[in-house]
Amino acid sequence: MTQSGPRWTGTKTEDADRQKWRTPDYLFKWLSDLYGPFTVDCAASEQNTMCERYFTEEMNALKQIVNFGEMCFLNPPFNNIKPFIEWVMWQRDNLRATFAVVLPSDLSTQWGELVTRQASEIIHITGGRVNYVHNMSGKEIKGNNKPTIIAVFRPDDRSASTRYYPLRKIKART
Repeated sequence: MTQSGPRWTGTKTEDADRQKWRTPDYLFKWLSDLYGPFTVDCAASEQNTMCERYFTEEMNALKQIVNFGEMCFLNPPFNNIKPFIEWVMWQRDNLRATFAVVLPSDLSTQWGELVTRQASEIIHITGGRVNYVHNMSGKEIKGNNKPTIIAVFRPDDRSASTRYYPLRKIKART
């Protein structure tokens, strides 16, 4: 088996599937209720998009421009997060777009430092791990080896206020 790109320690996911997981419906609905409705999924495929409009790997999301003031959802490929965070910051600052970004909880990274200095809110999901949806089977798969955070980027707000929200309450709201 060939390995492409960095891997999280302990991952059992095949390389071909690693960056194609879908956000579970309950998490997207919860985020949409709080920050949406979202008009664009900024890193998706036809199989895993959460919005009618979406940017694919083939389109190179990092070269796309969102609409002025747009409400954007982003679950970036976890093997290359920093360029997406930098892209989000540019879109926010220049186009006044708002982003809700699903991320692994690892603020010790370079991208994590950007999040702590640039995000409006950082939501730590507690009390369990988010089970992402497999791109082929469409089923939630247990075994996520990292907790999940949500970084919200709003124009003119870099307060990085921190909230903690239990997974069971997120699931109960849907």
